[in-house]
Amino acid sequence: MTSAPPLRIEPRVSPALAGAVVLVSLASFGALLWADLDALPGGIAVALTLWPGVVAAAAWRLAHPRVHAFAFGREGMQVWTPRAADPLPARVQHARVLGPLIVLGLSWDQGPRSRRATLWLLPDSLDAGQHRAMRMRLSARTHNAS
Repeated sequence: MTSAPPLRIEPRVSPALAGAVVLVSLASFGALLWADLDALPGGIAVALTLWPGVVAAAAWRLAHPRVHAFAFGREGMQVWTPRAADPLPARVQHARVLGPLIVLGLSWDQGPRSRRATLWLLPDSLDAGQHRAMRMRLSARTHNAS
């Protein structure tokens, strides 16, 4: 076999990432409460930190990603989105491997506009084989680009 077959991945919602979002929001709220701020600036900062719209938007974005699945092969990238029945050709904007975390930025054309999504792929988002294969593909992509 001269090349690896395309890698099709359907990431799952990561409970660890959702927990991290909650933990960071609680930590920022606690830091603002213990900070020595005046009443008005402190009240505004605490209100913005706990603003339900921000927390709800972050939770909704985690539960409803823009990309349901993607395929990463030698010929390029394809994405499956909720609005498109067929896969769309995509481009990798950025890819970082930070320990067990893979951050993958994708963009694709859908209608008159270009769409973008950043996927935070933790080990609980993928099975072990997919996570390993994705890290290897990104490593090969980085070494071939230089």
